[in-house]
Amino acid sequence: MNAVSIIANVWFGDKERTVATALAGLAGPLGNMSSLIISGIAIAGYTEADLQDDLKNGGDDLRSRVKSILIVQNSIVSFFCILFFFLVKEKPEHPASKSSLEKPADIKMGKEMRNLLKDKNYVFVLIIFTILYGIYTTLGNILSPLFSPYGYTGA
Repeated sequence: MNAVSIIANVWFGDKERTVATALAGLAGPLGNMSSLIISGIAIAGYTEADLQDDLKNGGDDLRSRVKSILIVQNSIVSFFCILFFFLVKEKPEHPASKSSLEKPADIKMGKEMRNLLKDKNYVFVLIIFTILYGIYTTLGNILSPLFSPYGYTGA
């Protein structure tokens, strides 16, 4: 969770740091949502009756759909990982700001958490991310019974 702020501190100046942190923080939920969309497209129109028929016939239809989901998702992730390793250096050639040269301050966790919970904007974003995580978990649990006869689990 700290990687986003550390990368933003090293790579971006004072004026760009907030936007960089916000966009990088949204990358996880957007990636999760896109994976659920890909899964939904691959499973679209597959009903309980189709599942029963497929189980009687050896399960090849759903197995091939799950395989295509995994291939597409892993291809996307592999592409961006390879791109990341080739394009991103350890540090920029010139410091992005004075603060990127300074040693991080010693942080008292309890005091910082109290300050965060007093900030209405933070609480609002916390509620939104909690709702998004709930939706993501719920959709995963809805898709789980389709995958479980073939040995695929959410864990």
